[in-house]
Amino acid sequence: MALKILLQIYNIIWSQGIFPNQWRNANIIPIPKPNKSKFDVENYRSISLISTLSKLIEKIINKRLIWFLESSKLITKEQCGFRKNHSTIDALSTLHTEICSTYRRNQHLITIA
Repeated sequence: MALKILLQIYNIIWSQGIFPNQWRNANIIPIPKPNKSKFDVENYRSISLISTLSKLIEKIINKRLIWFLESSKLITKEQCGFRKNHSTIDALSTLHTEICSTYRRNQHLITIA
């Protein structure tokens, strides 16, 4: 029953594009870095605590967005950073391979970052 209600809520949010204001809030908790002075603000990292319902809808939206982008071929196969089963290391490996290959062929290589 609860799952059915959640699904209805999420479908309304999706179809109307209205994200509840309560879900936009986060509690930011400062966590001190180990073995650092607690008197220096630079020695803290923050953790944002958000609503579980908000996290869940964000995951649903993310899955739908990734599906749409991939099925519409709006993401190239070279995009690595945020895709499942891809890593930024894949991009570095591809760059390294291209550099070595270009060097062996005694050619020039231009990269843009």
